[in-house]
Amino acid sequence: MKQLVKGVVLAAIFMTISLAERTCLATGKNHANLSLKDPQYTNDGGSVTVEYTSDNALKVDFNTKEEEEGYYTFSLYASNKINMNNKSVISFHMSTDTELLLNLQLMTNKWDTLKCQEGASIYIKQDKSKTYELLTVSEGVVKIEKGFKGTIYVPIASITTNEQAASINKFGISITQSEEQKSSFVLDNVYALETRELDQEGIKNTYQVVGNLTPLLPACGEYLYEYQVVDLAQEEHSIPFQFALANSPEGVNVSKNGTIMFFDMATTEPVKLLVTVDKDFSFYYTIYPEESWYVQQSDEASKNFIVPSPDVVANYSLASVSTASVASVDYVIRFLLVGAACSYLMFYYIKIRKR
Repeated sequence: MKQLVKGVVLAAIFMTISLAERTCLATGKNHANLSLKDPQYTNDGGSVTVEYTSDNALKVDFNTKEEEEGYYTFSLYASNKINMNNKSVISFHMSTDTELLLNLQLMTNKWDTLKCQEGASIYIKQDKSKTYELLTVSEGVVKIEKGFKGTIYVPIASITTNEQAASINKFGISITQSEEQKSSFVLDNVYALETRELDQEGIKNTYQVVGNLTPLLPACGEYLYEYQVVDLAQEEHSIPFQFALANSPEGVNVSKNGTIMFFDMATTEPVKLLVTVDKDFSFYYTIYPEESWYVQQSDEASKNFIVPSPDVVANYSLASVSTASVASVDYVIRFLLVGAACSYLMFYYIKIRKR
């Protein structure tokens, strides 16, 4: 009976914490609540459906299944103006049944659009997780995996400077997808937060993991890759960090200083790293190993540039060479020697006659 009561209490505590994580900011006095009432949106192709759910969250469907080959973008803006003074992070809660290619957009009072630039940092945290994950903007977007349900945090420093932030007055997001796709997601709880409202102050920083996102696996032996953490806003600042493996992929080792070793038994399973910065802020960072160039080659045109393995090389020996072949080679050699001797005598004879 005591165990049952204990289990009920623990479950109640977990539910309370999970609910508080999404609602505690709503009772704060120092954050800006970015209303999603009557949003504005645009799209350069495909069809869009925007509607409210029963709890006033915003549900969006973006469909490009009837479009020609290419990429299409949907952008949504909150209707109300915001004051970004002293705000360090934009946060919003999102759930999605499909993979999303996403970027944050902020509109200035002069109608200039700002967004996260290449290499910028975005943090995400699943509702059931206590650890953040660092995503890096690549080719203009970050990838939100299918089935994600949690909060996305975007440091203002990843978009603009503090001086420019004062001119921002609208929040928005953009979704990019190719033809023949459909994206579906729910958006709610959008806030502009001050540093003191963050449970981890490190979220306001534009940390970036520098290293190969797609390291190649060795065909034999081992490969070493070096990784480190920098702050894009203060590149000259030395940041103390430690690395560890968050999952257990076969054939992979990592040192605290960011040296990752791949052995030849390693697979292309994603490697999730736990990175601790300044001893108190931790986040996940994922790298995606790929097969080496040698292993990937299957094109007939490339085979002559690949060193064959010993078991496919033909074995030749003197016993496999016929006597006729040996005799033929010996005859050619003798003929060349005789020809060279005759040429030398002829040259010497002509030289004597000239005297």
